[in-house]
Amino acid sequence: MQTLSCFSEQSSQYPRVEEIIQHLSDNISNALQKIKASPACLEKGQQYREFIQLLLERHNSFGDLEEWNQFKYVIHCAITKGLGNSRFLLPSSLTTILQKNVENLLSDVNERRHLSDLFKVFADFSDEEMVQFLLADYVLFLVTYIIQFVSLCVRKSIPAPLVIPTGMEISDNDYLETIYYVAGAKVRAFYKKSKKFPKHSGWKNIGRVINERLLESDSVPGPPAHVKGWTAAQSRGRLFFVSGLLFDFFCGVVVLLEKQGSKKRVDFDDVIQKVCESGVILLWDEAVGDSMSQEESFKFMSAMVQAFCQTFTVGKAQRLINSMRKKAEASIPLRHKVVPKPPKENPPTSK
Repeated sequence: MQTLSCFSEQSSQYPRVEEIIQHLSDNISNALQKIKASPACLEKGQQYREFIQLLLERHNSFGDLEEWNQFKYVIHCAITKGLGNSRFLLPSSLTTILQKNVENLLSDVNERRHLSDLFKVFADFSDEEMVQFLLADYVLFLVTYIIQFVSLCVRKSIPAPLVIPTGMEISDNDYLETIYYVAGAKVRAFYKKSKKFPKHSGWKNIGRVINERLLESDSVPGPPAHVKGWTAAQSRGRLFFVSGLLFDFFCGVVVLLEKQGSKKRVDFDDVIQKVCESGVILLWDEAVGDSMSQEESFKFMSAMVQAFCQTFTVGKAQRLINSMRKKAEASIPLRHKVVPKPPKENPPTSK
């Protein structure tokens, strides 16, 4: 089974902490503009907007003031604390760390007082309340800037949009129905396994995540109706209907699987590696969200990918065998559209 080493190999696509901090420093004026444009209510609203406008006008004059540089450094280091030299492939993990850093910084009374004192020195401004408003708004805006910056770096590493390849052996819609059916079967198998070990924390969490995030429900949208047709027709109340996000993820897996070509044996480690390198894993992370730790999420994803590929590729191989024979001899583990029997020959007519 593939290990977490792919995260370190993928890390070159993500900005270093120093690059993130530099990006934040370069965009302070943009942050101030957005803070000024945000709603500011209560009796201090107008005064606060005037305060931000004053900062924008004086921002360029701060230059190399020691207190100004220290003010930026303290905030930016605090908000990126815990990122270290590693790169967080899953956005949910990055978001969790940033949220924790925001809470720690804003709840640290001594640190906020220190930042306020620095601000008063370089800005020559004594209204404590306005400074505290600014600190809270600016720290919260930093989270958005970091996520956007990391996202931009990730998108640059993805070579092309995820699309279903053309020239398939079967129609595109038929192919999508197959992906959806197999995905539901694999999720159902994992869910049944989780029910066998109700006291095991890992399996218990997998069952919870499947139930809350990976199945279509009132709060979790599914894929378009046309990909669910065959599954819905076969269901007697026991088949699983996966979420639209999970379906998109498995479509991405199939695209990568097709690129391996017609190998006798599927290299599951290679498929999982490609999932990480291509950014398909971001679809998985969006489906699972922050309901699992990064390591748990990766292990669950790897197991799901391997189970899906085993079923999907066996079905395709047996379909190919049947297509070369006059009589279907290969077993059919999936539905008839994955491994269809050859058409019956018309009996000779008597003259």
